This record gives sequence, C-alpha cells and structure tokens, in this order.
Amino acid sequence: MQDQIAYPPHSIKANARAINAEMDWLSRLIDQRMKDHFAQAEFPVTPDEIPVPNQSDYPSDLHDFLIAKKLNTAERVILALTIAPEVKPQILDMFFTRNSNLDRGFSEFGGSKTSQHSGFIPTAETAAFLLGTDLEHRFELYHIFDTEHFLFSQQILLLAELPQGEPLWSAKLSIHSDYLKLLTTGKRPKPLYSVSLPAKQLITQLNQQDLIVGKKVREQIREIHNWLLHQQTIMQDWGMSRLLKPGYCSLFYGPPGTGKTLAAMLIAKSVQQDIYRVDLTLLASKYIGETEKNINKLFEKAKAQNWILYFQETEALFGKRTAGSNSSGQYPQLHTAFLRQCIEDYPGLIIISADLKANVDEAFLRISQSIIHFPLPNPAQRLQLWQQALPGQLHLCEDIDLSDIAQEFELSGADIINIIRSIALKSMGNKDSSITKNDLIETIRWTLLMQHNQTGQSPMSIS
Repeated sequence: MQDQIAYPPHSIKANARAINAEMDWLSRLIDQRMKDHFAQAEFPVTPDEIPVPNQSDYPSDLHDFLIAKKLNTAERVILALTIAPEVKPQILDMFFTRNSNLDRGFSEFGGSKTSQHSGFIPTAETAAFLLGTDLEHRFELYHIFDTEHFLFSQQILLLAELPQGEPLWSAKLSIHSDYLKLLTTGKRPKPLYSVSLPAKQLITQLNQQDLIVGKKVREQIREIHNWLLHQQTIMQDWGMSRLLKPGYCSLFYGPPGTGKTLAAMLIAKSVQQDIYRVDLTLLASKYIGETEKNINKLFEKAKAQNWILYFQETEALFGKRTAGSNSSGQYPQLHTAFLRQCIEDYPGLIIISADLKANVDEAFLRISQSIIHFPLPNPAQRLQLWQQALPGQLHLCEDIDLSDIAQEFELSGADIINIIRSIALKSMGNKDSSITKNDLIETIRWTLLMQHNQTGQSPMSIS
C-alpha cells in the first residue's frame, strides 16, 4: 500500500502556475524529441537532460502529489502527457505531423482521436516515443504500464482496455477525473452512492473518549491502529511480506449499539483515512456475471483510494452455509466465494460487523486477523455513557440516581443515546427543561419493550 500523506489544498491560481510550468517542460521535451527524430540524431537528448521544473518553486497540489508519490522522470513525463489534453491540448498538435512518404501519421507517435475531441489523445506509444525509441527504453516501460504499478493500480492514470490482439502500446492514456480535479482545483470529489458503487462514507465528530469499551477491546482496536501505521515497517523492513498477505481483516461482533461502527470510524479518523460502509444488498445482481463485476468495481475503487471498507449486517452474505443452501438465495455460494477472495487479497483494512459470531461462516473467520467482541456495557460503563451523553441543559430531578439507573437497566450505548433524545424532547414542554424519574423510567421501559418486540428475546428489567 502506498503511503497516504494529507496536505491542505492550494488555491486554483497556485495550481495553475504549477501545471503551466509542467506543460512548458513537456512542450520543450516534445520539441526536442521531434528535432532529434527528424534529424536522425545519433545521440538524441533524453528527458533527464531537459531541466525538470522545480515544483518547490510552485507550492501546489501537484507539488504535494509529486512528493507523496515520489515520481521519477519517466513517470512524471507520462503524468504530464495525460494532463495535457485536459489543460493545453495544443502542445500535442505536433504529433499530427504526417509522414509525406506514406501520406499518413507516423506510427512511432502513436495517439488516437475521439468522436468529440479534435485534439491528439496520447497512447502508450506516445509515451514510449518521448522516453526513447530504442528497445531497451521501450522494454523498461513495461513495468510502468503494468497494472500493478501504483499509477495504474491506484487508478491515478488509466490505460484503456483493448480488443483482443491489439498491441499494448496502442492503448489510450488518460488521467482519472478525480486526480485531475485534485491537481487543478485541490478537491477530490467523493463518489456518489449508487447501485454501481454501493458504498457510503462514514464520518464522525466523536473522539476516542466517546467510545466506552472495556480494556481488552481497546487493546485489540489499538492493534489494528498500529497495523495501519506500521504496516510498511513490518512487511518490508522486517521481511514479513513473504509470510503475510498485505491486508488486514477484522471481525467485530456483538449486540447492536455496542460501539462497533463508532470504533471503525474512529480507527479511520485516527489515521486520516476514508472509511466506507458497503451495502451488500446492492452488490447482488440477477444477471449472470454482474455481481462479480459489481464486487470487482468496488474493490478496485477502494484499493485505488486506500479506503477502509466496513461491511455491516453481514449475516446474509457471511453467514454459515447449511446443507440446504443453494444458488437461489440472494448471495449464491459462488458470489460469496468470489467476495471472500477479494477480501483476502485486499491490501487495506476491512472490518466485518455481525451481531453473533456463531452466525458467521468459518471461512470468513479463518481470513480474519482479529476477532473483537463488543459486549453490552457493564454498569460502570453504562454510568459513564449516561454521564457523558446527558446535555448540561437537561435538568434531572433530585430523585434520579444515575448509578442506580445504570445498575438496574441493561442498555447499549445506542439505547442510552436514544433514551436521552426522547427525554430531551419531553423536557422541552417544561419551563425549566427538567425530567422526572417517572419520565425517565417510562422511557427506558418503553425502549426495552421495543427491543423485546423486535428480537423476541426476554426484555431485561422492564417491570
């Protein structure tokens, strides 16, 4: 996984100066390569011999990007080449030069056109021409145009799919629209929640002190946090990459409202990564092959953006298989196996959330690096939840002892929040925003009764 470095966005004016300097450099490179090519120079000038703009002179999102990704000259040329059609298409017009002997374009320039854009669209062949036409340089470029190279695996740049039999070098090169917007406007758009990408970003204003869990749970959460911070050291410096897969999968299980989702959001917040909750119901399709395509698209996007993925209410997909299981269900075993493989191969963090560990298929338990149980809070933790969540403007009558309430009623953190919201609304009808013990107890009992009606389990301490 590539290091993710967060920088504050720059102004459009600053980004325009930086991009303009990069385009001037690309223009000089094209001009020199054309001169060398038509003069048949015995020792053509290489890109390294043409002074690269010092982007430190142009504080910008491009400068921050180059530092974070550590691009070499060849990678930087290819990046500039993909930006050119979007910002200065005219500097590529020289590639329209025709071969007078054949009355057609030069094969070595590569390139393509689209039905809408009248300018020159670069291909891998165009990049190969700029970076050196001898076979040694050409062969060295194979590793850049490999799907495992970070420019393409992270979907910074895109290499168009080709029909069977077409040479790699004829593939059109482009920059992903997200990164184009980042380098020009300083903003990276968030993906829209849709059937084709059923993932929604989770954001919280809460902090670590708002997560009330036991010592053991907190230690296990810290272990995940340490993995995200020190993965490179463990895998590369300590040589563990030969034994471990690059990603990390954790199962969070426990009753609803016990902090599983909050813990996941706080992990992401602590390392400044985006976390997305996946809607499993939208991944499935009735059309053959479409479910796999949806799953693959999700993971490719997540990998490119270094997302943390959060799968919630997963029993339908990750649940235990039974003897009567067949492909008529929402998630046939074939789809489940495909998703399980994607999870196992994902280089980032995946968190699977479930109510009951017993309901999770053993195959998913085996690929989990950690399994964390989120039990209902004990009386001391419930008291802490009551004290932290109650707003100072809400006045409890003197006969209310929160210690007794915490001891008597077994509630989750989410239950307590919902109860406080209800009593807060009731208090708005009182001049002094006070709440009586009867109001509080009645609201608690109503909450427990609703739980009983939804789950069928015996309600605790209702009478």
